[in-house]
Amino acid sequence: MKKLFSVIFMNFFGFDMIIFLVAVATALVFYFTKKSADVLYNKLHLNIHRGIIHILRQTVNQRNSIIQFVFDVGCVRDFQQINFTRIPGPQKSAFEVRGILERAVLLTGTSDRVRLDVEPSDLLIYAGERLIEQVVVNLLKNAREAVDGRSEGCVGVSACIASDETVRIDVSNNGGAIPAEVSDNIFTPFFTTKPCGSGIGLSVSRRIMQLHNGSLRLTSDTDSRVTFTLLFERESGPSGRSCR
Repeated sequence: MKKLFSVIFMNFFGFDMIIFLVAVATALVFYFTKKSADVLYNKLHLNIHRGIIHILRQTVNQRNSIIQFVFDVGCVRDFQQINFTRIPGPQKSAFEVRGILERAVLLTGTSDRVRLDVEPSDLLIYAGERLIEQVVVNLLKNAREAVDGRSEGCVGVSACIASDETVRIDVSNNGGAIPAEVSDNIFTPFFTTKPCGSGIGLSVSRRIMQLHNGSLRLTSDTDSRVTFTLLFERESGPSGRSCR
């Protein structure tokens, strides 16, 4: 019976009709599959765009506050009148130190000269991520300028947990010692030895660290190595192995 039905069906419709129907069915499946994929793709892109916009808004808000601070600095003649409170307060969260250090290296174009060492590799701190990234970017930019023109110039960036369980980030370079008259005033607003420098980068960076109950210091100043150190209070970092 089934064989008879198959013969009748084939004779009535023919192979051409069957091939046509299969082709139509295939086309319909492809069409609706593609349409579903397009909808999913558009939704995914919309979510990604929303996420990017959210991040950009947060970054712009913080940058605008810093820009406003810089503008205020440029409008006063006595640096004692500077209102450091305009720097945005840190929006603290836990994040991996390696992540901000790697981003800062990329932003400053120093990847070909930098030695990066984070111990432990998943070291966390509890701080304002964007503000700390801004500080590291500023230190890396200065370090890069210090070694420019030196064939063996290099920049070192390291992070670890100190013996007192504070988190320590060092940014160093072998660009030569900083003269005493410069190092004594290096964190003073408006003080600069650069022809086009503003003289506020390090003073703003130090204030950002103070807002985190931390510190920014020049911890080494020799012909072979100049090092700036960020120190975060014990509450800012997890317990772990000490620096060596």
